[in-house]
Amino acid sequence: DENAPFCALSIHASPYYQSKIVAEKEAMALAQANQVSLVILRPSVMLGPNDHRFRTTEKILKLLRGDLRYLVKGEIAFTDVRDCAQAILEAMRHPNPRPVYHLTQHLWDLNKFYTECTEIAQIKPYWKILSRGLLIKIAWVNDFLSRPFKSIPEKYLLDLLALHWDARSIYAASELGFI
Repeated sequence: DENAPFCALSIHASPYYQSKIVAEKEAMALAQANQVSLVILRPSVMLGPNDHRFRTTEKILKLLRGDLRYLVKGEIAFTDVRDCAQAILEAMRHPNPRPVYHLTQHLWDLNKFYTECTEIAQIKPYWKILSRGLLIKIAWVNDFLSRPFKSIPEKYLLDLLALHWDARSIYAASELGFI
């Protein structure tokens, strides 16, 4: 929850998560030095309309193109971007917001997530579920060879899956209306 300390030891090998912790700490220090309030919102994977850079919808598009060949066992925490936008507005309106809110609505098994996507798109599931260890070895070789096989997930994505934790909020629903 929002009161938990940073899990720096768990993410030491992930530049992505390390950069998020550094950015939060720097923002907190800057806010304190300038005596301004700061609210940090930590959304999980945001899905929804108008993802014009295809940051999070890229994997769904990959599925629809028939390019999602392999999955590993894991989970995906996701939320609707429209609900996150509303939570941002509520945090700005709140007279005394907390310093941190987690914004996670759903925690699903990856296979369930992509199966739901195929049902909505009315296509049949076609991927294979491989062991994480085997897929990491394949991804490492593929990355080393400059990714000749685009259907193999990048190693950093597999590393991120291994670092997943169930970040829940104890305040977002009651204080921001985020459900």
